[in-house]
Amino acid sequence: MEDKISDRKFHNMARFLAPPSNRREKASHRSAGVTKSLHGLPGPPVLPPITRASDKRFLTNIEEYMKSEMEKLSAAGQLDAEQQYIICGQAFDKVIDYCTDYKHILTVIKQEYNEFIDATKQGEINAIHVHAKLKRLASEPTTLMYYRKRAAELEDRIDIVNKDSSRIKSELQKLLDEKRVKTPPIEEARTPQSEINPAAPIPGMTIEDSLDMAALIKFQQLLEEKKCALKADMKTKYVPIQKKQDLDVKLSIAVQERENADLINRRLLDSYRKKRVIANTISSWARSDKSLSLYETLAQTVAKENEITDDVPSTNVFEDLDPRKTQEAEALLEYVERFNELFVNGQYKAAAVYAAHSPRGILRNMETMERFRAVVVGKDSCSPLMMFFEALMESSSLAKHPVNAALTLEAITCALNYDKMELVVHWVTQQRITFSEALGDVIWDYGEREPYHKVTCLALAQLIYRKCSSLRKAALCMCLQGQIQGALDYTYQSKRFLL
Repeated sequence: MEDKISDRKFHNMARFLAPPSNRREKASHRSAGVTKSLHGLPGPPVLPPITRASDKRFLTNIEEYMKSEMEKLSAAGQLDAEQQYIICGQAFDKVIDYCTDYKHILTVIKQEYNEFIDATKQGEINAIHVHAKLKRLASEPTTLMYYRKRAAELEDRIDIVNKDSSRIKSELQKLLDEKRVKTPPIEEARTPQSEINPAAPIPGMTIEDSLDMAALIKFQQLLEEKKCALKADMKTKYVPIQKKQDLDVKLSIAVQERENADLINRRLLDSYRKKRVIANTISSWARSDKSLSLYETLAQTVAKENEITDDVPSTNVFEDLDPRKTQEAEALLEYVERFNELFVNGQYKAAAVYAAHSPRGILRNMETMERFRAVVVGKDSCSPLMMFFEALMESSSLAKHPVNAALTLEAITCALNYDKMELVVHWVTQQRITFSEALGDVIWDYGEREPYHKVTCLALAQLIYRKCSSLRKAALCMCLQGQIQGALDYTYQSKRFLL
């Protein structure tokens, strides 16, 4: 179709670029024919128009220009319909500039011809889009049929697994019932008391003392005191195991209440801090020259307050009034000293756990990571840096204290360097990390280097890109996984998506 369009373009352009002498000869022949038909007699001979030398040179230059350009493109293997159209269009523009008398008519003709070509191209594009849409619509019933078939197969497998689980559970319970040993009552567990032999010596006494009444009375009093002490100890020093369980439940409830109260306290302190900042801003504005409006001043203050990141703790408004400030500083210093002691002694795993659970996150930073990175161990030994990242991820909370973006990027990079793909999948799916576009790029690059893990890396990168609103890269991951329809739906639903 492009060849036909190019041929039509070329013939039409050649017709417009024909020498004026040819066009005038045709016009004279037509006028002569009309004269003959009107009068029935041969008219006077019409002289052909005289072509100027400048017109001949111009037409010759145009023809040479078109011929040379097409030969260059043909030699380079780039001569196609589009290039021919461009060359003819440039030649037509030169003709329009040269023919001043017919400039308006030629311009209109070229404009209409360009519109016709654009409409033809747009029609071809629309036809391709419609064909692709029809092909997609035709494949949807087959895809739906496969999905339903797969769903039925999975349901059958689930039924089989549930039946096997129930059977194994019943067999396990039966085995436990058979092997269970019933604990005898305490009364039955007591060993029967043997008969006391009066002739046997008394434990703890010599034979002479056992024959002395005063010594016997004294020894009896001592035994009575021990008996009373044991009874008192049973009441005060020993409690049933159920009592300990009840205390553990109460302790967990108290800890939860303390955490809730601490959360409410932090919110109230943050609210108080913001209100105090606004009050101070209003007071300062009242004492100033009021060059700015109150609204603009408050807007600037709020913008400055919003620049405070989560990694930088806010200043405690009651810091000077807290009596536990000194004690807390001493506890933090002691905690750091204990970490340094473990680290110096080579107990890297214990030091990593200690740093991951540090209060206020004082050791959950890049400096601690660099200390673990600097440790040199043998090839067969586990990397201390990997120990630190594993402890850090395990100690992070799902919603309260995720690992920051910098440590997350370092942890994922370290795990991929040691080919621990299962750890990366666990960390990403559990959402114990901070998502960023750079993190998705690292996992993407690893999938490109390791074709065996490419499918998993594409799925993880898609999840990360969607979390950090990187719409184009998320759609690209879906396309590479074969989810073309899903990518189209995703781009349609995303109002901010731009190519």
